[in-house]
Amino acid sequence: MNAAGFSLETRSGNPFVAFSDEFDGPPPLRLLIFADRHGATQEISFLCALSRWRSAGAASVRVLDEPGLAALRVQSGTAYIEDFLERQFALCRPNALILSRFCGVEHPQLFALARAAQIPVICHLDDNLLDPPITLGTEIWRRLKHPRRLHALYEIIAEADLVYTSTPALAKAIGSRCSARQVYAGAIYVGAALTASPRVARLDGIPNKQDDEIRIGYMGSASHEHDLEMIAPALLRVLEQFPRVSLHLFGSVAATDTAQLLADRALLVARVHGNYGDFRQVLGGLEWDIGLAPLRPIEFNNCKAPTKCVEYLEAGIAPIASDSPVYQPLAEKGAVLLAGAEEWADAISALVIEEPRRRRIKAAGRELLMRDYSWERLERQVIDVLATVNIPLAGAA
Repeated sequence: MNAAGFSLETRSGNPFVAFSDEFDGPPPLRLLIFADRHGATQEISFLCALSRWRSAGAASVRVLDEPGLAALRVQSGTAYIEDFLERQFALCRPNALILSRFCGVEHPQLFALARAAQIPVICHLDDNLLDPPITLGTEIWRRLKHPRRLHALYEIIAEADLVYTSTPALAKAIGSRCSARQVYAGAIYVGAALTASPRVARLDGIPNKQDDEIRIGYMGSASHEHDLEMIAPALLRVLEQFPRVSLHLFGSVAATDTAQLLADRALLVARVHGNYGDFRQVLGGLEWDIGLAPLRPIEFNNCKAPTKCVEYLEAGIAPIASDSPVYQPLAEKGAVLLAGAEEWADAISALVIEEPRRRRIKAAGRELLMRDYSWERLERQVIDVLATVNIPLAGAA
């Protein structure tokens, strides 16, 4: 699902276009993306991944999403939407159409426009949207399980020239439910920028950190309330045991009922309104010592990427994560402490007490990020995805 700590501001001169680079004198690489809701998924996977290309004028990206199309439909009607989509293709002259988590009713026309333009269609997924669990929350579950959405998603997967998944586990799960022409399983989902002096930003209302204070934090969207609920008893035990420990809950999860039950012992930090870079700077400025990444042991979660721990490590935070296939590869490198379902209190207590252990985890994590999670590597992956469907990349950055 879309990431947790920020809500993305629209950057476009058109209120019905979620994001757009300039398309005057189009560069060699031109991507037209339709998303479910423009947010972290598209920001990380395409805007950030191709930031060097975009900065060099070698790529332009335009993103439209389902809420924008729905608003346009209400204002102007379905017939106008058809003309609007044709104009987007004419304006952007895209090399590829990317449907990122998109299940909108417009997908037949989008395929027709792409086929007429003789460009490939890529279906991009970072969650198993074919089988969402009720634990995401009733409202989200009902939206994702709507028969019209599921039918559209099956059709998109079957007709797309390529299905690009965020992890091999997700590629396997999708393949077990339906057939696709071609699948590309991503090796990584997010990059990390490691500099000697990382840029940080401070939010209003965050108190200065005390000399002996140990800060524990959890960031997540409201759809991760069930994960927070799983570790809430352990958090209360740790807070009772260690008076110098403070707890931050960051993102829309801070507005959930479970977070409110912890409100007397935790600082609830609202989402950042900006882009993914703004979110990362704020995360670094929160000065957490320990970051939590709980995942309930369900098949849906096993398809996820270790994004949360990568973001923690980039911010200089020692992660504790659920003992799951998602985080086990990082643990093998010493970059995260794993905790079983009944081990969270002990794991948190261990890192609270053992400052040298926190340093070792962060050092191992920094080495891991430098080797395996650079933005350049994610860039190469996206370029490889595009090359797989024969998108011309001449004049690239």
